Amino acid sequence: MKKIICLLAVLAAMNVNGQNTVKTDTVANVKNAGNVIITEAGGSVSVQIQGSGDDRDYAYTYKHKVKPDSKVSVSQDWELNPLFTKSSSKKNGKGKWAVVSGGMYIGFNRAVDDNPEVGVKMGSSVELAWDRVLGLRYRPHKNGPDFLLGVGIGWKNYKISDSFVCFSGDKNLVQLGSYPEGSYPKYSRLKVFSLRVPLSVRQKLGDDFSVSLSAIMNFNTHASIKNCYLVENDIKVEESFNGAPVRDVSFDLMAALNYECLGVFVKYVPQSVFKSGKGPEFKSISIGFGFSL
Repeated sequence: MKKIICLLAVLAAMNVNGQNTVKTDTVANVKNAGNVIITEAGGSVSVQIQGSGDDRDYAYTYKHKVKPDSKVSVSQDWELNPLFTKSSSKKNGKGKWAVVSGGMYIGFNRAVDDNPEVGVKMGSSVELAWDRVLGLRYRPHKNGPDFLLGVGIGWKNYKISDSFVCFSGDKNLVQLGSYPEGSYPKYSRLKVFSLRVPLSVRQKLGDDFSVSLSAIMNFNTHASIKNCYLVENDIKVEESFNGAPVRDVSFDLMAALNYECLGVFVKYVPQSVFKSGKGPEFKSISIGFGFSL
């Protein structure tokens, strides 16, 4: 054969009652393989290789019988962990990496440390996010914490309802104003879209539960304000503008509790939403639920 592909048939860590250790050896080094099948059944592991290209007629079979009192450990360095699936990392060994997806959630915002007139209420102010559209997970120790880094997207909505106060102004300055005289207010809202880079530490608590702490950097790429009210004859009027002067970069702190892929969280925004001197001063806290937090 010209070239031979490397097959890993690793049979490791065989511990018998007398604590004798059988070292693993290279059984075969085959290149240019078209198909490799590894089968475990009946207390044995078999490997079948079919050649490709000029070596398509090549075939190789290896079978290893495992003693009843022996232990076989097979591990991989990488895995793919999509959303809504349970990670298999607890079965793997040390130094494991994985491409993951997760951090999809809905939260309800409430303004804190604000002017009481702002009145951003938790029931009507919603946040939607997918923090790890694509992420990378590293577990340095089998029973230790996971470290996750990802990229994602999110929308935050701060809504003033049941109030005669509204956001007013333009791209340079937003203030708390009032609706036109004789109108009936519906709502006033600030919506912010951001690209997100979350860094998380997650620790498993047994097989099903886990806790996580996250710091999320938000690159706020778009912000808009909309006011909605009714005038005479119940005619609805909407006024809006884009480019509200929110912070270009902001940070969130988040804690979550997961059961398998379902979780609940609390999040705190320690900075004012608007740039300093460009709008009403308020921070926010949110509570919600989601998947793979």
